[in-house]
Amino acid sequence: MSRGLGKMQSHILVEIENLGGEVLQNQLLWHLAELDSKIRRDRRIYDDVYEGEIEISYKNNFLRAANQLAENEKIKRKDRSINDLSELFTYYPFKTYKLEISALRKKLLPIAKNYLEHGYRESPYSFHSYPRFGTGDHELFILQNTKDTNPELYKTAKSKWLIVESEILNILALKKISQFNEWMRLVIKGRQLFLEERRLKYGPAFHTLLESFTSHKNSMPEPERKLLDKIHRFTYRIFKEDDIHRAVMKTALYRLANFKKGGAATLRKELKGFMLKECPDLIRSLPGHKDPPPSMGGLWLYDHATFSKLLDKLIDRHIFSAFRFISVR
Repeated sequence: MSRGLGKMQSHILVEIENLGGEVLQNQLLWHLAELDSKIRRDRRIYDDVYEGEIEISYKNNFLRAANQLAENEKIKRKDRSINDLSELFTYYPFKTYKLEISALRKKLLPIAKNYLEHGYRESPYSFHSYPRFGTGDHELFILQNTKDTNPELYKTAKSKWLIVESEILNILALKKISQFNEWMRLVIKGRQLFLEERRLKYGPAFHTLLESFTSHKNSMPEPERKLLDKIHRFTYRIFKEDDIHRAVMKTALYRLANFKKGGAATLRKELKGFMLKECPDLIRSLPGHKDPPPSMGGLWLYDHATFSKLLDKLIDRHIFSAFRFISVR
C-alpha cells in the first residue's frame, strides 16, 4: 500500500488551490514558511526589514515534498522566462531564501521601475553612462542569441535572406519604382543583419524599414506586395514577439545594473543615488552606508557616498533565469 500524502505535500496542494491554482514555487515556499513560522528573523535593519532567512530544514523539506508531488504526477511544474518588467519585479523578490534581500526587493524594485520611467533623466551622466539601445540593437541581440542557441535556424535565416535579396534586386532591375530607396535600404540592412557584413553600419532597424512601406502597400504592384508579405513572414519567424520583449526587458535591466561577465552584478551608481533621494532613511540605514562629508557640496552627492554592499544584491544574474511555476494536476 502507498503511504499517502505527507503533511508538507498536503499543505502544498491545499495552498496552491488557495492561491489560485498556479503559483510561483518559491512564492509558495515563502507563503508556507510564513504560515508555519519558519522564517528566522534576526537583526532589524529598518522598519520591517530584518536580516534572516527561511529555515534550511524547512526549505529542504518543502523542495523534497514538491519533487515527490511532481514525480507522483500530483502537480505540474513549468519553467517560464518572464519578459515583462512589471511581472518580473512582482516575482523576483521570491527568488531568494534571504529575508533582507526579499524585503528590499519588494521595497526598492518599484523605485527602480520609477527610475527607468523618468528618474534617470535627472542624472547629468545618463547620456554617457547608460547603454542606449533601440530596436536595431534588439534585432542584433536576437540574431546573436539565435546563432549561439540554434545555429541551424541562423543558417536557414541567412540562406532565406539571400533568396529574398535576389527577389528584391530583380524587382528593382525591371523598372523604376517609387519606393526604390526604401527597397535598397532594406537590402543594406538585411546584409548587415543576416550576412554579417560588419563594414555596414546602418542605423535604422529592420522593423522600422518594413513599416515605411505600410502607407504605400495598397498602391504597390502585386509582385511587390507579395514580396513584402514574404518578408513579413520571414521576420516573424526570426524575430519572435517573445524574443523582442525579452530584448527590451534586458535593455531595461542593463540600465539598472552592470552585469560583468563571470562576475557579480552591481547596481549603477545613478540608480543608487536615485534611491537615496527617494527613500533616504532606508538607504542610510543599510549596513556599510556612509554619506559624504558635509563639506562636499553639489547636487550629485551620491558620487562621494559609500553605499551598502547589500544594495548590489537587489539584482543578480538569477533575474535572467527561468521561474518555476507549479499547479495541481
